[in-house]
Amino acid sequence: DWIDRSSFRERFIAKGRFREYLDGIPTWLIHAETSPALIGAARALDEL
Repeated sequence: DWIDRSSFRERFIAKGRFREYLDGIPTWLIHAETSPALIGAARALDEL
């Protein structure tokens, strides 16, 4: 998997004093034909 081979995760958690906090936050790579951000925003608006 690309994200496992990249340095993304290490760069994500390499934030000094926040490292321990960020290390507990999972990261995933989302593959989608449509925009996941727009789908999430639309669902959030539906719940208002």
